[in-house]
Amino acid sequence: MIFYRDLEENKIRSFPLDIFQPLKNLGILQLTGNVIKLLPSGSFWGLSKLDTLLLNRNKIAEVHDGTFENNTVMSILDISCNSIERFFPETFRGLTNLIQLELSFNRILGVPDGLFYSLNNLRNLYLSRNNLSKIPKDIFNDVNLGEVLYLFQNNLTKIDGDPFGGSPVSEIHLYGNEIETISEKALLRLKNDSLLKCVSPSSLPSVILETYAVFIFREFATGGFNCFTSGECVPCEKGTFGDRKTAGCHTCPKGGFYQDEVGQRSSHPGGMSCKACNDGTYVKDGHGQSIQDCEVCPEGTNQTIAAGLRACFCKTGYSRTDRYGPCSICLEEDGLDCSHDFKLLRPGYFWSWDFPSANLSNYRKFVQNLQKEERNLSSYVKYIEQIPRVFPCQRSKSCPNNNDIIEGQCADGYKGWLCSNCQSEYYSVLNTCVPCPRKEILILEIGLFLSVCVFVCYLFSWQIRKDANRHSKQRSLVDIVISRVKILLGFYQVVGEIFSSLHEINWTGPLVLIGTFISSLELNILRIFVRPRCLSEKLVMNPQTEFIIGVSCPIVIIVLPFVLYQTRKLYLKCKSLIYHVPYFRAHLYNFKLRLYTCVIVLMFLTYPPICSVIFELYPKACKTFYLDKDGNHSVTRLRSDLDVDCEGLIVYHYFAYFFTGSYVIAFPTLLLFLLWKYCSGTDRTRVNVHSINSMESDSSTTEEQSLIENVTTYSSRSVPVWLNFLRENYKDQFWFWEIIELSRKVTQTLLITLFGWEDRLTVLLTTCISVLFLLLHARYRPMKSSYEQRLQMLSLTVIFINVVIASNEVPSTYDDAVTIILILLNILMLLIIAGMW
Repeated sequence: MIFYRDLEENKIRSFPLDIFQPLKNLGILQLTGNVIKLLPSGSFWGLSKLDTLLLNRNKIAEVHDGTFENNTVMSILDISCNSIERFFPETFRGLTNLIQLELSFNRILGVPDGLFYSLNNLRNLYLSRNNLSKIPKDIFNDVNLGEVLYLFQNNLTKIDGDPFGGSPVSEIHLYGNEIETISEKALLRLKNDSLLKCVSPSSLPSVILETYAVFIFREFATGGFNCFTSGECVPCEKGTFGDRKTAGCHTCPKGGFYQDEVGQRSSHPGGMSCKACNDGTYVKDGHGQSIQDCEVCPEGTNQTIAAGLRACFCKTGYSRTDRYGPCSICLEEDGLDCSHDFKLLRPGYFWSWDFPSANLSNYRKFVQNLQKEERNLSSYVKYIEQIPRVFPCQRSKSCPNNNDIIEGQCADGYKGWLCSNCQSEYYSVLNTCVPCPRKEILILEIGLFLSVCVFVCYLFSWQIRKDANRHSKQRSLVDIVISRVKILLGFYQVVGEIFSSLHEINWTGPLVLIGTFISSLELNILRIFVRPRCLSEKLVMNPQTEFIIGVSCPIVIIVLPFVLYQTRKLYLKCKSLIYHVPYFRAHLYNFKLRLYTCVIVLMFLTYPPICSVIFELYPKACKTFYLDKDGNHSVTRLRSDLDVDCEGLIVYHYFAYFFTGSYVIAFPTLLLFLLWKYCSGTDRTRVNVHSINSMESDSSTTEEQSLIENVTTYSSRSVPVWLNFLRENYKDQFWFWEIIELSRKVTQTLLITLFGWEDRLTVLLTTCISVLFLLLHARYRPMKSSYEQRLQMLSLTVIFINVVIASNEVPSTYDDAVTIILILLNILMLLIIAGMW
């Protein structure tokens, strides 16, 4: 047996007429909070024992005659909070035992005659808050209305006739209407003890409800009254309202709202029933009771529109840290987007909340609250901590910041400080992160690269041995290759540093191949290890590791040939003792000559990149970022890797200074001294060592000694092969020019590494150096070959163009075009050299 059926807060639109017939013992049916629009006749047929029917908070517009005629035992009927405008005359026919009838909060325009005729036991009738403009003169005649009639807050203007005649009603609530006249007969037949009280709208009387009518009690408790357990309900005072959802009176919130009437309630559950202040005004502390409580919104706010649930919205380009406080200006060049009253990062910018006086969690909650237009907000309506400073990212595209994330966002493949490092599964091409290739392709590339290196070394060694037998003064193929490769490498080593600083070049698609090629020609061997990070994250190189490997390279380049020489020497000695190998010393001398050449060439080629990793650990290579506007909190990061904190690099700073003296300065000084020793005089020629293969295998020891003496004497008067490549392509009087070129490359690398392009002095000095060397080459033309002279001047011109573009801001509309032109211009050098060969 089912006595109570609760169908509250569903989406019921309608139901079949016979759906409740099987529930013959049903006593309470609750259909509150649905979307029922129509109640046809016989809707509740068969519910002969139904005592309480709750249909409030639906969308009922019509209730037909005979809808409740079979529900004769019903004592409580609640159809409040619907859209009913009119009733049919016999809508309530048969409800002879009805005690409470709740019709408040509808749109009732009029009441037909005889509507309440059969309600013999009705005690309380609620017709408040409708649109009644008049009361039919005999509507309550012969109605046994035992206690209270609620007609407050309608549109009544007068009371004619004798509407209450014969009714034993004890209280009639008529306040909140527009009544101007009451006829003489209107109150004549009321009981002598009936209460008729004139009250001010600001002090309406309380309502006494029957405590057993719990559902009606709840409607009053949430509908503009403050109800107590005794059954008394007091209308909400000025500045408050009922929200039809939670019991009690709720204060009009801070912002542009007030309420100068009592007993007000919202039009929908959870809503607000407060009047709006004039545009540009608000109530600072809430609980506004009159329009005089509204004051002008604070500075920086838009005072031409309604304030809403805040102290007016901010003007365009302004932001706030207090929902009910002023707004401050927010400049576009600060990298901030303030279009929603709070600060967000624009694309291309970065900030860090990692310092004591900032609180990202609190600011996030403040922003979340600021985006809500709700009256019941949490305590996060003000942010009292600091907001960090904003820094431009090295590449604007690496910081998209397009998902409304407070702390900012790095693009796919990027991470770290200023989004400057690569995530796993990505590797760097001139500071641009691109996806790693498949491991099979990567292994194949490494194998091909090593094979090419071995093959080139073999050809180089073979050509040296071949040239040693030549007595001709004509330049060999090796000389030409080395000369032009020096120009090519000198060009790309500087251009590589410039491109690493030009962060806006987007190395994607086919440009990845070009960027990788330029990286290889830059000969920064230490960063070749960055590529194997695609095989394992353990192979990721940081500046400290690169520094250790870099300063170890010269030692390895020197020690390894020394070990090879000693091993070869021991081998030849043993072989000479056993097999009496002739020309033992000549073999060793030839081998040592080739080793010297390899050492000097490798030292020369690796000199700029090793200098770069040394410069990267200078104290000046660190950049300080002030996190707050007052400059009380800061971090110092390494320019070459912004995820490295400089505070732990003191030892590396000292070692960087040490190797500057012992390597960066000492190596070119040593080369200059050797060149001066062998080349500063006249009539210097290259060493010409006779090949061992030209000697007879059966020659005597005397012939061997003569050959060695000849070689030794000849070498003392000639430029050694291992040194000749530094001056071979220059005229005799410019034997020192290669050292000057080396100094130029290192100086430009030093400036770019230490200060970057944001430093105007770097731009000025780098530009001046490029122009100066261009003028020197044009004035003195130090190279022997006119073609190589033009090639060198072209390289200096292209470097100058790179510097000019790097030092000036290119409009965003021309970014792609300038990038393509710049890259094509830089690979032009390689195309020209390849074309000549």
